[in-house]
Formats: sequence, C-alpha cells, structure tokens
Amino acid sequence: MLICLYANRFTMQRRRRKSHNIRNASIAIVSLMVIVSLIVVAYQMNGGKRVDLDPPVSSAISANSATASSSCTFSVLWEDDVNVSGYIFETNDTGTLVNDTWIPFSNFMSETSAYSKVTRTLNNTIGNIVLWGFWCNDTSNNWNSTSLQSLHISPSTPTYSNGSSSSANAGSSCTFSVLWKDSANLSGYIFGTNNTGSFVNDTWVPFSNSVSQTSAYSTVTKTLSNTIGDVVQWRFWCNDTNNSWNAAPLQSLLVDSNKVLFVTSMGNITIKLYDDMPITTGNFKHLVETGVYDGTIFHRVVPGFVIQGGDATSKGITVLPIQDELPNKHSNVRGSVAMAKTSQPNSATSQFFINLNDTNAASLDSNYSVFGTVISGMDVVDAISRVPISPPNDGKPLQDVTLISARFIN
Repeated sequence: MLICLYANRFTMQRRRRKSHNIRNASIAIVSLMVIVSLIVVAYQMNGGKRVDLDPPVSSAISANSATASSSCTFSVLWEDDVNVSGYIFETNDTGTLVNDTWIPFSNFMSETSAYSKVTRTLNNTIGNIVLWGFWCNDTSNNWNSTSLQSLHISPSTPTYSNGSSSSANAGSSCTFSVLWKDSANLSGYIFGTNNTGSFVNDTWVPFSNSVSQTSAYSTVTKTLSNTIGDVVQWRFWCNDTNNSWNAAPLQSLLVDSNKVLFVTSMGNITIKLYDDMPITTGNFKHLVETGVYDGTIFHRVVPGFVIQGGDATSKGITVLPIQDELPNKHSNVRGSVAMAKTSQPNSATSQFFINLNDTNAASLDSNYSVFGTVISGMDVVDAISRVPISPPNDGKPLQDVTLISARFIN
C-alpha cells in the first residue's frame, strides 16, 4: 500500500510540473506574439519600411592635447545605417562631470557618418585627470555613448622661434633675441654665449609682465669680440610659471667687419660697408676675403667725377654678375662707394667706383647700387683723381695706381 501511495504522489507532482512548464511556454509565446505584432504595426505605420533599432556606433576617439591651459579638441566618429542626428559632450574638466546641451550635426538629414567635435581650454592643474565622453543619437532617436575617456594634465613647455642676431661686425653692439610662446604664462630667461672666450651663462632675467604673458621676446645686447674670424656661439633658455624649461638651439655667427682698409701705392683708404645692402656688400666682402682685389689697379679716372678699380679680369679671374639692389638706399654723393657695371641691368661683378662729387647723385642713383662710404683717406682718393691720365679725360692713369691689398679691420 505504501508503494502505491508514493507512486500516486509522484504522478501528481509530474503533472503539476508539466502544467507549470506549459503555462510558462504559453506566456513566452504570447509575449513573442505581442512583440511581433508591435513590430508589424510599427512597420505598417512606417510606410512599410524597416524599423531602425540600431544605435550609432563610435570609433576614432581622440583628444589632441593633454597640456595644461592648452586648447584641446575632443572628437569621435559616429556611423549608423540611418542618418546621425546630434551629440552631447560630457567632461569633468572644470570639476564635476557635466553634460553640455545637445548639438545637431551640421547636415544630419543626409549624414550616416559624422564627427562630434568639441574644443575646450584644459584646466591648468598639472596632474589632474580629465574625464570625457560623447553621447550620440540618430534620426530614429536611438542613442549610444562612448566609454568614459581620460587624459592626464601635463605641464606645458615654452616653444621658440625667430632667433636672430643684429650684427656680426667685430667690436659692434649686437642684439640677440628669441620669441617664446606658451599656453601657460612665461616667467623668464637665461642667455649664454662664448663671446668673451669660454661659454658663460648670464643670470636669470624675468619677463617684464610674466603674470599675464604667453608670448614674449628674450632680448640681450652684447658687444661682439674684436677678433675677426671668431665664431661666437649663443643660446637662450626659458621657463614658464609652472617652472617648465626649454632651450633654443645653439646658434653661431662668424665675427667679421664692416670696415675695409685699402692699402694703395698712394696711401690708405678706409671704407665702411652698409649692412642694409646684403647682395652688393656680401659680394664685395667675399671678394675682399678671397684676395681678388689685391694687386689690382685703379684703371679709370674721371677728374671731378669718379675713380674706378677692382677689375678682376686683369688677374684672369671671372666673377659672376650680381643682382642690382635698386632703388638705392643710399646716394651717389662724394665719398660714397658703388658697384660699376655695363649698361645692362644686373651686370655688376667686381669693379667699383668712388664718387668725387655730390652732383653725381642725380645721374647715378637710379642705376648704380651704393654699398659703402669712405670714412678715412678721402685725401688719397682726391690725389688719385689728379694723376695724369691717357686722353681723353676718361682714361687710365699714365702711371699705375695699385691697390696693394684690401683687408678687414676693426
């Protein structure tokens, strides 16, 4: 009898479980039918088109800076089967995590791919962790978001440009300068040079308005070495108010001179060259440095007008023509030195002339580039202008007047 009772009980339990399973299955089927019905209704209401349930997908997540106080652009590429609509940006850069207002894409009616972009000035607290992310929806109002991104605020560093030195003339005053920029405020600079022998750094100098200055020139003026041919090296270091440092590259200049001594068979003449005539002065300096003028003669004398010399062809040397530097920055007045040339433009090579009269300017300034002036020995120039010449009065001296040597002096 006990066996029969247990058998009946077991059979009843199996029937209950079976009934429960059938009920769960029925509920699932009904739920599925409801969902299918809703999709069908939505499909019919949507004009027979497929119902979009897929949200936008993100990729190409980036932030282009992590430097304190710098401008940083956050961006994400969104793609979808339907048109993307707009986005929301969120960040804790100013403290707590805050969502911006929704921004529509510029052409969301016909864009299935677009970048969400926001530019912010990062906070200036070095070591801060900035969290950020984007939300995006499509024209079916399906939403998606990026995972929360992070960047570590790092110190900015001063950057340099426009390094320059104002002179290379021996014994002259030279101003060295570099332009510095930073996203933080600039603080000061150090200048170093070997101008006096060994390389020495000056003391740190504050910028005049370092409290609110993100761009400034470091400027130092020194008297250059008197030794022609010396190589002067120099550089600047700069720091900002976060005490981040940077150094400009080591610069160098060759000490030369803007004064040339002519030793002639009739006495000495000293010429000062103009720095603002780089082509003409540069060509003349090169000819002096290479000894082209040594041993040449003043081959043409026109009393009351000019004396002319520097013909390199007399030594079998060919000098390429240079470009005219016109209009003139200086005038063909008495004592001025200009390049001689043919009637053709840009034909000057090595020949030069020294003006004897102020009235020359009217006829010569439009064609002949002035690059220097006599500062000593004008009496020698006048003496050369009076030597006997072969006729007519535009000729070679009967007795050679030799330019024995031309060299730079301090």
